[in-house]
Amino acid sequence: MPEAEITIQYVNFPREGKKRGSIKSSEGKFYWAGADLLRRFTKGEVCVIEYASTPRDDGGEWLTLKRKVSTSAMAPSPAFRNRTDPAEQKQIFVTALLKEFVASGKVEASRTAVVTAGNALKGAYDDLFGSAAKQTTEAQLDDAMPDFDT
Repeated sequence: MPEAEITIQYVNFPREGKKRGSIKSSEGKFYWAGADLLRRFTKGEVCVIEYASTPRDDGGEWLTLKRKVSTSAMAPSPAFRNRTDPAEQKQIFVTALLKEFVASGKVEASRTAVVTAGNALKGAYDDLFGSAAKQTTEAQLDDAMPDFDT
């Protein structure tokens, strides 16, 4: 049986009433399999698979997943990064809440209303978590290890 090294773009589990779902490789190929086999795959995973190929009426081919041969390290997700910058955390906080307030109609979608609400949310963030300057300074100064023996 043929083998291929693929990066899993996503896993499609079988829909209700169906027996088979698929995995999609980063090359755009679909490999069909039952749910029990699909559970062994994770998005972003790089692996070697064994599959069978069956011709289709339209000239293409059905690729049926037979087994996972081996797994390499997970491909890093380009969208994820550690967000530890206090200024960026404040921006995320303010933006998320502003979005919800405007969507719910609690804040009018005008320049002055958004600016006023945004400034209020920045102040609320500082009250809850401290200012960005205070967080950075405290993080730099707080290098003592706690005493766990007491």
